[in-house]
Amino acid sequence: MNITHYPKTKLLFLLLFPLLLASCGEDHALKKEKYYFEEEHIAWLPADTLDDVFLMRDNNGISTSFIKNGDDYYFNKSWTSILGINTRMSLTEYRYLNYRSPFGQELHISLTAGWPPYGDELYVSLNGTAFSWDFNFKTISRLEYGDRYLSKMMVDDDYEETVKIYSTVEFLDTLRTAERHYHDVMHFTFLDHATGSDPHPFGVKHIYLAKQWGLIRYDLENGIWYERVSE
Repeated sequence: MNITHYPKTKLLFLLLFPLLLASCGEDHALKKEKYYFEEEHIAWLPADTLDDVFLMRDNNGISTSFIKNGDDYYFNKSWTSILGINTRMSLTEYRYLNYRSPFGQELHISLTAGWPPYGDELYVSLNGTAFSWDFNFKTISRLEYGDRYLSKMMVDDDYEETVKIYSTVEFLDTLRTAERHYHDVMHFTFLDHATGSDPHPFGVKHIYLAKQWGLIRYDLENGIWYERVSE
């Protein structure tokens, strides 16, 4: 039987190496990966600045204002550990924008960088109706409405549709409102009402977003619609 004899200094290093790695904390890992937004998707985030205000006017001539009161940007951190050693760390680019109206209406828009095979994810929430759109798989990956939450499961190379999501997203080359002609528009339609229940009259039915602008129109279930007022 062959027995390998290590010098004391080498043996001590082998024993202490895992402890040294563990003592480095969560900011150190054997492998680091950083994921950034794709350039073409950044334009779906509005180009305004903190405290900027935009107006939405409904089809009865009543206006409401939205003020940008939050803008966070950072890299989300996640890691894989074995025996207390961080073997792999991922840093994912993320930006979150928040808007609020004097009447309590809220708009949230965020972008999360994708990692293979998943694409960048745009999240939009307006007055309790929210969806996430994966640009690579061209699918709604998450949906929220009231206390309901629907989500597709990420597997190795695709999404597994554990629940059926009927809501849709389509892309329009242009959309003309009463005051402006917009290009590159995302149109979300909510179609996932609870079985056996009527839509809430003030629930959001349609959301329209334009590149660089953000929210430009939304329609309620009761037929009232709001359009962005030109600045």
